[in-house]
Amino acid sequence: MHAVNVVTSAYGASLVQTHGQQHFIALAAAAGAAGIEIRRELFPTTPPELGPLADALTASPLNVVYSAPLELFGTDGQLDLASLELALAEAAELGASTLKLPLGHYGAVSDLAPLAQRLADSPIRLLVENDQTPHGGTLAPLVAFFTACRAEDVPVGMTFDIGNWHWTGTDPLAAAVALAPYVDYLHGKGVEARGGKLHAVPLSESDVGWRRLFAHFRADIPRAIEFPLIGDDLAALTVRYVALLAEPLAPNTVEALDVVTFGEAMAMFVADEPGDLAAATYFSRRLAGAETNFCVGMARLGYRVGWVSRLGQDAFGRFVRATLATEGIDCCGVATDPRYPTGFQLKSRAVDGSDPIVEYFRKGSAASQLSRADFDPTYFAAARHFHCTGVAPALSDGTWQFAQHALDFMRSAGKTISFDPNLRPSLWPSEAEMIRRINALAAKADWVLPGIAEGRLLTGCRTPEDIAAFYLAQGARLVVIKLGAEGAYYRSATEQGYVAAVLVDEVVDTVGAGDGFAAGVVSALLEGLPLAAAVARGNRVGAFAIQSVGDMEGLPTRAQLEAASPA
Repeated sequence: MHAVNVVTSAYGASLVQTHGQQHFIALAAAAGAAGIEIRRELFPTTPPELGPLADALTASPLNVVYSAPLELFGTDGQLDLASLELALAEAAELGASTLKLPLGHYGAVSDLAPLAQRLADSPIRLLVENDQTPHGGTLAPLVAFFTACRAEDVPVGMTFDIGNWHWTGTDPLAAAVALAPYVDYLHGKGVEARGGKLHAVPLSESDVGWRRLFAHFRADIPRAIEFPLIGDDLAALTVRYVALLAEPLAPNTVEALDVVTFGEAMAMFVADEPGDLAAATYFSRRLAGAETNFCVGMARLGYRVGWVSRLGQDAFGRFVRATLATEGIDCCGVATDPRYPTGFQLKSRAVDGSDPIVEYFRKGSAASQLSRADFDPTYFAAARHFHCTGVAPALSDGTWQFAQHALDFMRSAGKTISFDPNLRPSLWPSEAEMIRRINALAAKADWVLPGIAEGRLLTGCRTPEDIAAFYLAQGARLVVIKLGAEGAYYRSATEQGYVAAVLVDEVVDTVGAGDGFAAGVVSALLEGLPLAAAVARGNRVGAFAIQSVGDMEGLPTRAQLEAASPA
């Protein structure tokens, strides 16, 4: 069972100011709440008269959180030390263990050293909440603030209000993915639009959406009732909602996914100028990973995508989470590994359409520690399609076992499976072992998507027709072979054909084009498009990808794809 706090504002400002916040202490305790959140703005006077409330709190068994609407950073971007000192003093007088403040105007000029110094010996835990303001309730400043706090060992956690994101136009799921490592307290409330305005409403017992959000966070995080408790029997209402928020998350609360995949994501540093990597001075940071490229491609086409992996407890891992969050990719199945790091790579600047040089720093990465023990059947069962590449299974014996089990599970569940060999010879002990294992994985897939060079190496066949026949004989229902500038060839039991490539004015970077191609084909097949049309979409998405620097930056949205599609 989860610890649940009751926020006094849930009873309405008018009622609270009539009776005083101390009136609701016994109500919360009798309902089984673990704590109570006191709100500074609900005191009838400023500064607030804390004595009577402090006495009542001392006599109660409840943990106390003190919330004050005093922004941590002023409009100049610097710590408002006077407001912080005032809030800490008031929290101490109330016997609060935790102080909750809004972020305020944190930015590039903000200095965290004074905050770190003030909190170093404080017995009161400081939490910063996403509020409803554009400067303190949007993703970018909050991610920047908590990332900096972690890097500089500033002891600040986060209060994650699942409802407030709606007021700033932020996707709560994307925020949960990006900010989960920093969250120590959850505010629960529903949001409903009425008369052109947003209103806080109670969480619904039948709605799995808020449970899905809560599932992104540690199980030990206390939850708070911060939605209206309005009715004739406040005691019964409080009991009802304390019990609702205290419930463990049921396995059947996982939302449906269109596609799930797993693999390794890395931070990628692309040289800003062409030439030898050793001579490069400046690099631009981007995201790399075959599976995450595919995820981004599918998500931009409107699909709900889940990605499973392990990331290090480091800046690269936080960067990966934040980047995928902005793409709307579900990372509920991504674990943070405190022992092993997130991998990274260096990539040369490609010129004249040539393939860039890539140097990997991934040995012993957190993703390579993924094992069958990390497989969550409920999460995978929530998806209707599974995409697998040959990259992740090559990382370690654990990832190989994970891939085999995931493929077997999804086949037995009647899900469709796509497989892209995406060969990485340097990750395998030998070429023969790579061929044997990759073909064993391909034999479990419905749709096999090799490149022509890969197909020749894996099958010993030369022509696209014979390569396709090899995999159809192994059990595939469809084989699509990428032919580069010549387009693609497809073959099923009843159809086959060639689809011409999409001509582009300039090839900038070919890396990631195959992953984009896979996203185009798979998305079209999931929509029931004819095979030729599905392959044509794959070619179009791949054409977008090769016109941009970076592995996934050029992948199109649905609107961009449709605008570029022939009439």
